[in-house]
Amino acid sequence: MNWPSPEQSALALVTPKRAEIVDLNLPAGGERFAIDTTCGRLAAYRAGGGPIVLLAHGFGGSSSDFNAFVPALLAHGFAIAALDFAGQGHSSGEIATIPDGAAALQALQARTGRFHAVIAHSLGCAITVESMTSGLEVERVVFIAPPRRYGDYVLHIAQQHGWTEDYVAAVLVELLKLGVDTARLDVPNQVTGFTQPALILHSDNDRILPLQFGQAVAQAWPGSILLPQPGLGHRRILSDPSVIERAVGFIAD
Repeated sequence: MNWPSPEQSALALVTPKRAEIVDLNLPAGGERFAIDTTCGRLAAYRAGGGPIVLLAHGFGGSSSDFNAFVPALLAHGFAIAALDFAGQGHSSGEIATIPDGAAALQALQARTGRFHAVIAHSLGCAITVESMTSGLEVERVVFIAPPRRYGDYVLHIAQQHGWTEDYVAAVLVELLKLGVDTARLDVPNQVTGFTQPALILHSDNDRILPLQFGQAVAQAWPGSILLPQPGLGHRRILSDPSVIERAVGFIAD
């Protein structure tokens, strides 16, 4: 088969396609600022007063994915903090790995102060978990359509392209050189010792990250709550009023 080199394939796995840039819906008094990280200069945002809620977007997205959440959070007296991960939104850079994203969230917390809660979507959930394992402080967690294991993503791509086992093994070696340890990036395994209250919202027809992934995370996270959502897919779930109400209500409880 005429595949790219394993190095090229590994780079492709961590290179997001930059979507059309949509600005985060900041209210008057909100600000955008920059954070310098090892993976580039990242666009960051904050607005409002009160306890801070971190917003962590998924791969190929941006902070604006949470535009529907911002008014509800501010109306409940929360502040919001967010950033665009490397190579996405208004941020510079080209590759976006989970470890780099985790470090970026800690850099944001160092700038804005401790987070009361986090609302994360898709790969942003895995980035949040990785950051929490290395010191990110949050008191409550809402995950929307979380992934299960990074290896699931690699396997999905491998099946699409017909990669052999040997070729996959070579790609995993190259990913490790980029700081992506696929054996360790396993959300259910990572959350087993977490004690923060967690709400997991996942659509029953998500074709990107199936509901069973959210179920696996919920089963592993002690005391977490899983609320399957009917017919909202992977992205439409972010604008559903009932999802927003449940997420904000959980944080405010």
